Amino acid sequence: MTSNSTEATTEPRAGTSAFWRLIAVLNIVTIAWVIYVVWQISPDPVVNEFVTRRPSSPPGSGAVSGAVPPAAPQGMSDGTGSPPSPGSPPLAPLKMETELTTKVVDGPAAPK
Repeated sequence: MTSNSTEATTEPRAGTSAFWRLIAVLNIVTIAWVIYVVWQISPDPVVNEFVTRRPSSPPGSGAVSGAVPPAAPQGMSDGTGSPPSPGSPPLAPLKMETELTTKVVDGPAAPK
């Protein structure tokens, strides 16, 4: 036999183990990133933990702690909060202005 035989060697090359370790690390990072993205896009609960741990008041007691009272109706006529009077004209529909009606003054604003 000669020493120049073409037998398969079982010695791994120097870079193959590093390559597979790099692939494993990349796979772990990818899986962690996907879990993070799914966690971020999942909807938050409507009721938080604090509310579910609070003791509920017995039904019929009439006292609801933490409830917001209904808002009083607001008037739309003059912004004072009083409802429009029955004799006042109805509100005019909104119209889009087609030109500037406010005079623009050039220069710095006057001190007050």
